[in-house]
This record gives sequence, C-alpha cells and structure tokens, in this order.
Amino acid sequence: MEPKSKYLIIMDLEDAEHDLRDAEREYREVEKEKKTLEKWGFGSEIPSELLGELTSQRKEVRGLKLMVKKMSARLKEFDTKILKEKIVNDRFYNSIKKRYSFTETVNVKEELLKVVNDEFIKGSWNTANDSYKKTLATFADEKLSYLEYYRYLSSKLRSYKNLTVIKNIVTVSYNDFINARIYNYHNGHLESEYPEFKNIVQEYREGLLLFELMEQEIWKKSKTDTIGLKKYYNKNKTNYFWKKRIEAIVVTSETKKTAKKVIKLLKTNVTLKQLKESQKNSIVSEGLYELTDKELPKKYKSGIGVSKIFKHNNQYVVVKVIKEVLPKQQLLDEVKGRVINDFQTQIEKDWLVNLASKYKVEVNQSVLESVKKSL
Repeated sequence: MEPKSKYLIIMDLEDAEHDLRDAEREYREVEKEKKTLEKWGFGSEIPSELLGELTSQRKEVRGLKLMVKKMSARLKEFDTKILKEKIVNDRFYNSIKKRYSFTETVNVKEELLKVVNDEFIKGSWNTANDSYKKTLATFADEKLSYLEYYRYLSSKLRSYKNLTVIKNIVTVSYNDFINARIYNYHNGHLESEYPEFKNIVQEYREGLLLFELMEQEIWKKSKTDTIGLKKYYNKNKTNYFWKKRIEAIVVTSETKKTAKKVIKLLKTNVTLKQLKESQKNSIVSEGLYELTDKELPKKYKSGIGVSKIFKHNNQYVVVKVIKEVLPKQQLLDEVKGRVINDFQTQIEKDWLVNLASKYKVEVNQSVLESVKKSL
C-alpha cells in the first residue's frame, strides 16, 4: 500500500485531534453527571445506560488518543524520509554544480521577482522582451537565459499550485529548473565523465552491431535459404542417422506392486486403450525410442517382449518391445532443427574465413603483454 502524502496525513491528524477534543468534552460531562448523583447519595441508583455511556466514552477517548499518537509518529517518519531524500539530492546536485563550475548572476532572485508576479501566474507575460535573453546562470559550456526559466515556469505552473507566495514559487521553481538542466547535461556527458561507463556503453553498442551483423549474415540466411539448407543436408547426410530404435510401450508406475500388475497385463493381448484405462495412476506411452532416450532406464537392453521391472528416477518402469527398428537415414523434416543449427555454424565459419582473407589482423604485442600481466 502506497504511503499517503504529507498533506493527507496532516488532514487526517487534524480530524482525529478534533474528534478527540469532542470525545473528551462529552466524557467530562458524563463523568460530572455521575459524580453529582454520587454526591447526593444516588450512587447505587445510577442508571445502567449512564454507566454504559461512560464506559463507551472512555474507550473512545483511549482509541482516539492512540490514533493521534500513531498519526503523529507517522508524520514524523514521513518528514524524516523527505529530509533524508532532500539531503541526498542536495549533495548530488551540489557536487555536480561544483564540478561544472556553476555560477549565477548577482541578485538573480530579485530579478526574477520583477517578472514573476500575479499577472505572470495568470499567464500574462511578454516573451519578446529582449532583457529576457540575458544570461541567468552558466555551468560547463552551457548558458541559461532568463527566458528559458520563464518558459519552464510557465509550463510547470500546475506543479507549484500548492505554493501561494510568489517568492516561494520562484525559489522552488528556480531550483528545480537549474537542477533539471544540470541533470540532463550530466546524463548526456556520462561517457566523458566516467571512462568505465564509456567502455560499457562502447561494448553495448558493439554488441548490438555484432548482433545485427550476425542476424543479417548468418541466422537469417540459415532460416530463409531453403535451397542452401537442402544442399547442406544432402552433402552431410551421413551425419543424420537414426540409431537402432525400438517400437515399444513404456509404463511408469509409482510402486513396484503396480509394476508387477502391469507386467501381467502386457503379457496378454491388452490394447493400449485398455491399459491406460486400467492403470490411471501410471504413465503409459507408446512410440519409437532410441536406447539413449531419457524415458528408458539406463540399464535397459533391447529385446522383443516384456522386460523386467527397472527402478528409474524413483519410479518403476516396464518396457514392452513390439519390434526393433534398424538404423536408418533421418529425413530433413525429422531433423530440421539440428540441420539448421549445423548450417548456421558452417555459414559462420565461411564468413569468418572470407573476412580473414579480406582484412589483415595485426596484434599489438606490447598491449597484449600488458593485458596478460594485468590478469
């Protein structure tokens, strides 16, 4: 939940304090009435309604006091946070102002107050005044004019609607204007200010260029050059062969007891559908498997018929081999992803060879040695 603004907390606190004063007054009146009855000897005959009201008022006063206490602490905490943020911001801006030799003209605030008045706040001011072109402040190689500030304030007046005194509006908005311009300048010159940051940005830019180049020269070609892909596949067919496979039913069960029942069923003429219906707590799958597939136990060895029970990944696996399939050529559609990946690798190798033939690479040995020493 987002914290309330300082102004809302103050309003809530004022309401709570007002309610507390009312509750305390009512409590005193009821307490006074009770004491009067006791004074005249009617203590034992005090109406229960009056006692109940007194108890209720006492609880309300306690509750409101606690609420006021909490709100006061919250407001104090809120002010502390704002103060800490302000200190951090002021330190930052003061440091970069010093770095950029920030200076402002003499009596700048007095000059601003000559223009920023009630009419200005209403939007009535003349931008064509030549005196507005005078320099307001300088830092680094930047010059800020009075006109720039007036335009800034004119566009941001809503941000200062909570300020009613013109002098306060000028003080706060002028500070915001200067800080904004210095901050933007600082951000635009980070590379010249911080060599390490410059290196990071350079690496990032070079990385983007390399990515675009690889996309254009390698990845895009391997995906769109269907003729080249087919030629590569036909030329390297011997790399794409199915190993020995089995057409089998694989049943994975949670318990050994269930696996034993599965063996009995697999040795009958039970259909795959019947097997799945009778073994709803087991995973039943059918297909072509290479002996290295993860679904098959590592110790499993091929053989027509129903296997023994294997413990695999903390479960119990039974395999029924329907037939064995000898090694055969993989079709392009069956292994297209792998072929594309290999085709990309080949395109990249050819591209690098071509670049090496065009551009001679020279290594600066002294720099290389200094790098080695620094590692």
